[in-house]
Amino acid sequence: TCVASPNVTVSCEAFDPTFQAYGGIASQSCSVDSVTTTVSYSLFDTLCSRGTITRLFNVYNGAGQSGQCTQKIVSNYNQDYFIRFPNDVIVTSCDTTGVYGTPVFFGEDCEQFSITYTDEIFDVVPDACYKIDRTWTIYNECTYDPLLPRIIVPNPNPVAQSNHPDNLLGPTVSPIQTPGDPWKTTQSKINPTDQFPTNFAIFYDPAANGYQYKQIIKVIDNEDPVIENCYGQAGQIVDDVSNNNNQLWNAQYWFDPLHISSDLCEGAADIGIVATDACSREQLSVEFQLLLDLNGDNVRETVINSTQLPPSNTVYFNNVSGNSETRQFDFRPVPANQKWRFAKQEIISGNRRMVNIRFNSESQPANYVPVQLPYGNHKIKWFVKDACLNESVCEYNIIIRDVKAPTVLCQSGVNVNMLVFQQAPLSTLDLLQYQEDNCTPSQFLVEGLRKSGTGFGFPLDNSGNPVTTIEFGCDELGPQMVELWSRDRYGNSGVCLTTVNIVDNSDNCSIDQSVDVSGKITTELNDGIVDVAINIESGIGQFTPPFSLLPGNHTDTLGNYTISGSVPIASSFTIRPFNDDFPLNGLTTFDLVLISKHILGIEALGSPLKLIAADANRSNSITTSDIVELRKLILGIYNFLPNNDSWRFIPKSYTFPNPLNPFAPPFPDSIRVVELLSDMTNGNFWGVKIGDVNNTVESNATAQPDDRQAKPVYFDLLSDHAEKVQSGDIIDLRLQAAEALQGCQFTLDFNGLELLEIVPAEHVGQEHFARFPEKNSITFAWEKGGTPAFGFKVRAREAGELHQKLSISSNITKAEAYPSKNPSVIGWPIIRGREMQGFELYQNQPNPFFGSTEIRFNLPEASEATLEVTDMSGRVIYTHTGYYQQGMHLLKLEKDAVDVRGVLYYRLQTPTYSAQRKMVRL
Repeated sequence: TCVASPNVTVSCEAFDPTFQAYGGIASQSCSVDSVTTTVSYSLFDTLCSRGTITRLFNVYNGAGQSGQCTQKIVSNYNQDYFIRFPNDVIVTSCDTTGVYGTPVFFGEDCEQFSITYTDEIFDVVPDACYKIDRTWTIYNECTYDPLLPRIIVPNPNPVAQSNHPDNLLGPTVSPIQTPGDPWKTTQSKINPTDQFPTNFAIFYDPAANGYQYKQIIKVIDNEDPVIENCYGQAGQIVDDVSNNNNQLWNAQYWFDPLHISSDLCEGAADIGIVATDACSREQLSVEFQLLLDLNGDNVRETVINSTQLPPSNTVYFNNVSGNSETRQFDFRPVPANQKWRFAKQEIISGNRRMVNIRFNSESQPANYVPVQLPYGNHKIKWFVKDACLNESVCEYNIIIRDVKAPTVLCQSGVNVNMLVFQQAPLSTLDLLQYQEDNCTPSQFLVEGLRKSGTGFGFPLDNSGNPVTTIEFGCDELGPQMVELWSRDRYGNSGVCLTTVNIVDNSDNCSIDQSVDVSGKITTELNDGIVDVAINIESGIGQFTPPFSLLPGNHTDTLGNYTISGSVPIASSFTIRPFNDDFPLNGLTTFDLVLISKHILGIEALGSPLKLIAADANRSNSITTSDIVELRKLILGIYNFLPNNDSWRFIPKSYTFPNPLNPFAPPFPDSIRVVELLSDMTNGNFWGVKIGDVNNTVESNATAQPDDRQAKPVYFDLLSDHAEKVQSGDIIDLRLQAAEALQGCQFTLDFNGLELLEIVPAEHVGQEHFARFPEKNSITFAWEKGGTPAFGFKVRAREAGELHQKLSISSNITKAEAYPSKNPSVIGWPIIRGREMQGFELYQNQPNPFFGSTEIRFNLPEASEATLEVTDMSGRVIYTHTGYYQQGMHLLKLEKDAVDVRGVLYYRLQTPTYSAQRKMVRL
């Protein structure tokens, strides 16, 4: 027999699920051998801990006989919680959860709460960016009856003032009235116009079927959205290796000037950004402007705007200027609704929004593929705007380029026969079997040839031209390994190797037929010209003699050259100098002033060599077209003259029949070798630096630089705008010389300003400017005479002082000015006032330089300063220290002070400031 512990009745709060508090068998007979216990929950709600539990005890003796006793545990359910609702919130900095407070409970024991909320967003509110009405619903799942109503608790708003702190407090609903008790029920006016406060205990009900309350969240967000993957100034480089698809971007109205083709090569571009904003969530807006250069002229004339995407298979060519033309780009043989179109793909994950520029089609709008854009330098502008109209802008260039090398196959088993002048010529045509490229048509592929192991990369001569013919000498008879290269229009090169056999079937190697040739090349002032390539040309092509006293057959520092024992005696051989380096050497806007005076008949240039120097476009005449060409070179629009070399050369033995017109008859530019048999040292030439009509070119290390005096020439910066600018300000500016000038040139740099428009003035036109938006600069070159002035409109990208956002430099076009009153002076232009406003290290002038050069710097206060010049390895080759007063200073480096050629660095150091620039010593 057994006797169980007494039955128990408890509240759900005190219920012990382990039963340890409720005992077991109170007593049992002595014959009990074992006991088992069975618990029945059939009448018990385990979720809410309420109902009746029956415990059944079975006792057994050794013979297997049994007895039973039971105990009942009754748990009574009580719902008795209090609730404090979340405060209203004014959000100025959002978090990623979007939750700003939750209901808090007192007496949460047996209750099983369901807590949910729904949001209603209002975009137009008077005292915030936007408002969220968050309705909380709370009920106890143990007592909830969906057919019964919930208690609606109002949001107290006791003060009429918007966003007053007293209006933000969430109410407490409880029966507690005791002062000081943290769960004392709220007493507050529900509306400012109420006569008396409301005791929120009236909303308390121990048996409540649930509560409903509206929390107000006002968002006042001043933080810009975040763009996670903006490429910035580095830009996005798309290296394409795919084959050109002739079904895309291929029509008569498309034109690729590089390949002279209407089929534009294209590449797949994965263009996209990820933007986040904790406050906006799904209200974050991302738009783009994709600016395209579709005609290869480096001007982005076409824009794809996400706010008004063009229809399928359509771009509005040249719509940037407003003169748009509707063009197609997809010529695949598919139905019209399957043609590609530009699309915006958006992927939203929480508060992150990924936006990609893609192709899709009308028939499959959810099928996105990367856009196929023609090769070129395009630009993307992203505009990310949050719900509070805060905006972040990201823009960067997108360069789509070909990086796949052409395929080239060599002929094998080629024999090359030694000719009478002891040279065995081999050309690319002798070896080429096959070549192709993914983009460049075969007719535009360029071949190059090299003896294997004698160089790297595509074979070029000293002038940068492809080497298409090589020669073997008598010491190279037998098998020789050669490299045949193929280069596409984008500079990608492929190569194949093969062996050719050099044979001498006519026994020409036993005959001595070569002579020595030497000479000197100088300027009109008889200064020797260094590094002029001496080319020996024949009727079969160009070659480099195998023996020379000068590496690469170039003139030495005094302009001398010698080619010893290697020039064949034949009427077809000529000596032709060549130099196309440093086209700006000796060329300034002052030369344009002198050429302009010559054209107008005011002052003749005076010598045939100067007349040749003024013929920039090689038209055998001197016109304003030559001034235009030279000005483009000075402005940085040209890197080289398109129709001329940097230098032209005339044999000194030649006499001009008419010195006033050296172009008629055409003057020679080479000397035949046979003409020098009587005097092999008479291979002398005049060198004419194109554009330099005042003989200021630095032709070698001993040449004297322009010895005119130097002084500041001021340009006044005029504006009605305040000196302090704010981001986004549109500012009209005017730059005007403070004195009359014959001409001037300089680079104008914008720091934190975006140039919107150049406004020409009298005698100053658009042709005098060049824009370099990637460097945030413009160049200016003007030769008209008078007082130059021009206006320009800018937008401030950031706040700051206006005078600190503009500067004149030599970063692209060297800064110089030529006062009208004193032609012996070269001025360096300075914006009025900047010479005393801050630390500045200017570009040396001239640069590059053969002899001496001048370095200018400005100090904001008197101090010691050290100038140090180092080579590319960091080795110090010059140093100078001195004490300088506040203001502008000039240091002149004499030609003997810097005896290292090549790229050098000069650094100015004071106890407070430091700056470094690069210069070139020739």
